Amino acid sequence: MSKIKKQKKRITRISYLIFLIVCLCAAQTSDSKEYKVKAIFLFNFAQFMEWPEDSFAHEKAPFVLGILGENLFGTFLKETIINEKIEGHPLVIEHYNEISEVNGCHILFVHTTQVDQMNAMADHLKYQHVLTVGESRDFITKGGVVRFFMKGGKIRLEINVQAAEAAGLVISSKLLGVSQIVKS
Repeated sequence: MSKIKKQKKRITRISYLIFLIVCLCAAQTSDSKEYKVKAIFLFNFAQFMEWPEDSFAHEKAPFVLGILGENLFGTFLKETIINEKIEGHPLVIEHYNEISEVNGCHILFVHTTQVDQMNAMADHLKYQHVLTVGESRDFITKGGVVRFFMKGGKIRLEINVQAAEAAGLVISSKLLGVSQIVKS
């Protein structure tokens, strides 16, 4: 192979590599931005919901924001809630691999790979007053309370009011006003 052909081949490979890197960076930035917005939503949900008084073991007990499965938020969720309080309760993040580990959690983000645990989740969380949040298509029909979905390039919300009531949660009319209400 001539020297010129080798250089052209090398340049072509380098061009493809650069193109791939640019595409991956763009995709990562897009996902990263999406989950930053979702992290802010999770924090704000705490301010637009009411939990029963017995949701906290004592008046200084933390407000627990849990993640079931893979953490797609990176460090941004932690950065969002640092030094924040909800009605005097310090916000903390807990990570769970299995639904059986969840105890004392107030908001639980359910990774799409964990949706197959929804039946067990319903039984396990029955009396715990947990706002479940997910993003899989069937999250609401499987008993979840809030689902993130994309429409027109923007993050939208579906809320299952019946599931919220069953969990003993009261949703602010302001949050309901910007959400699509779904019945299970």
